[in-house]
Amino acid sequence: MSTRNLLALLVLLVGLLVYIYMFLPTRGQGSASSRVIDPQVALVVAQFGKNMQYVPLQAPARDVRSAVDANYGAYVTPELISVWKADTKHVPGRLTSSPWPDRIEIQSVDPQADGSYIVRGVVVEVTSSEVESGGIAGTYPVTLRLARHERQWLIMQFEAGAYSVIPHEVILRGTYTCLPHLDTSGPQTMECALGIKSDESDRYYALDTSLVQSGGMMMLPTGTHMSVSGILTPVEMLSSIQKYDIAGIIRVTNILEPIR
Repeated sequence: MSTRNLLALLVLLVGLLVYIYMFLPTRGQGSASSRVIDPQVALVVAQFGKNMQYVPLQAPARDVRSAVDANYGAYVTPELISVWKADTKHVPGRLTSSPWPDRIEIQSVDPQADGSYIVRGVVVEVTSSEVESGGIAGTYPVTLRLARHERQWLIMQFEAGAYSVIPHEVILRGTYTCLPHLDTSGPQTMECALGIKSDESDRYYALDTSLVQSGGMMMLPTGTHMSVSGILTPVEMLSSIQKYDIAGIIRVTNILEPIR
């Protein structure tokens, strides 16, 4: 065989291998043409994740339905929109005023044999502190399925996993006050465990001042409006039984001047 014919044969074999890789189905991955990730898939998920903060789940059902139409209509199939509007308990969105869902961080995008995509990621929640200084208040995993619908990618399935609150840095403004007891059914003692009541959420937080000079703080009268910074450990992550009705403990790293 001449060199010229040998090269032609090699080119043909290479072309055949490329064809097999690019266009023939691969086990568990659907067609290879679908393995080329459409950038619009990630864009739809990102825009949907950003709009989650605008769907207030504690609002009346009619307001939730209206918010679903306004914020999800461009990214979700009409069928799934109808399911959510029929039972608003399953609608993803903003459960509390703070923290709130800020975005979906995509971890994987897997093409399916039917041409759809399975997207796995986490919803990242933040408070005003994270908006100012960066960080994460909490996360929960999500799985979405997207399919082509009239020339655009739309979310046809949405599943959310368990919420995970993590210790994170905060700057908390509020009122220096006695912490309320969890059990108020029996006789109440006159003890006063001091903490802070948040201006933003009206929740109470215990203060661990072991890292700072706390003497000046102890001289502050209750009712003082003040600000502290530190590491917040949510109450869900505290191992001991809590005596007080608190949202967490702040290990104070800096006591800011009382707000006059």
